[in-house]
Amino acid sequence: MTAVILVEDDPKIRANLLFQLRDEGFAPRAFENAEAALCELEPANKPLPELLLIDVRLPGISGVELVRKLVAADRLPPTVIISGEASISETVEALKLGVHDLIEKPFSKQRLMRSIRTTLENTALRREVAELKSELAAEAQILGASPAVA
Repeated sequence: MTAVILVEDDPKIRANLLFQLRDEGFAPRAFENAEAALCELEPANKPLPELLLIDVRLPGISGVELVRKLVAADRLPPTVIISGEASISETVEALKLGVHDLIEKPFSKQRLMRSIRTTLENTALRREVAELKSELAAEAQILGASPAVA
């Protein structure tokens, strides 16, 4: 199952998103603030989830500040921001920091799932391209036993 961390302060929205994610076969864990999520995401000895789904407006640390902290620690998983109040500057900063998508509230389940699936597919493709580049960059070995090869 795909591990998802959800950071949403509104209990009704959080419960609804948890239900939708579970219904689609994801394994979500929810946090009501960025500080709690940071404790889960920042330690280098813990595996990162496949997806981070965060609200921009949170009590204490904002969603964008959480992204900043994770980028600084080199611990930002593929991320989608959900918001009803994101300013243009916050949106631009989040995208520059590496957030894959921003969904405006209210949103449909179809829009949410399309964003999640696109983010996960994009991440898988980037990983595959990096692996292929790594293989191509490795020193080529010439195999053979002829005197010309030796």
